[in-house]
Amino acid sequence: KIAAELDIKWLWLLDQDSVVNSDFLHSAGRWLGSGDVCPPAALVPWVRDQRGRIISPSKVSKLGIIRPLRRGQAPSLRGFTAIASGAIVHVPSLREILPVPRELWLDYVDHWMFLRMAVLHKRVVVLDSIISHVLSISEPVGLSSERMHSIIKAERYFNSLLGPSARGLYPLRLTARAARYAMGDRRRAMMLLALLLRKRYPVC
Repeated sequence: KIAAELDIKWLWLLDQDSVVNSDFLHSAGRWLGSGDVCPPAALVPWVRDQRGRIISPSKVSKLGIIRPLRRGQAPSLRGFTAIASGAIVHVPSLREILPVPRELWLDYVDHWMFLRMAVLHKRVVVLDSIISHVLSISEPVGLSSERMHSIIKAERYFNSLLGPSARGLYPLRLTARAARYAMGDRRRAMMLLALLLRKRYPVC
């Protein structure tokens, strides 16, 4: 709202645990200065996590499984998603997809945003540059119980938007995740199992 009132056309979204480089700035600058009469809804970089893995952009399947694209792989509109950090969003396009559902306040807002862009056939450009980002969910040992609860609730809601297949499979995926966590962090594993059983945090 503030950006629109100030006639700001682009918003750069960046988490404090992301690191950008000059390649990204130059690549984004070329696009923003191109004077495209039909600008994309967003510009997104490739994102590498703290383990050196590409984690964004990605493709989300009908089953709710999010898999990163391979570097250089041409993204398709259907199922395209990305993390918000590093994205440069076209304000008029963003206003078209708002408001954000009240069920989402932090986690999965980015995936919801790109899902809405796809539904509205908005174009997203993947820049040929890489930024670094510390992905906290990849190291759940460092997450508090409250933070984990927030992630699971948002993830459940996002999967519900994808249809019955993703919604139905989600409890099984959560159980499998708990089994993986049990190999190194029993407390996290037990917490995920509790989320499956407690009515306070239903998953379907």
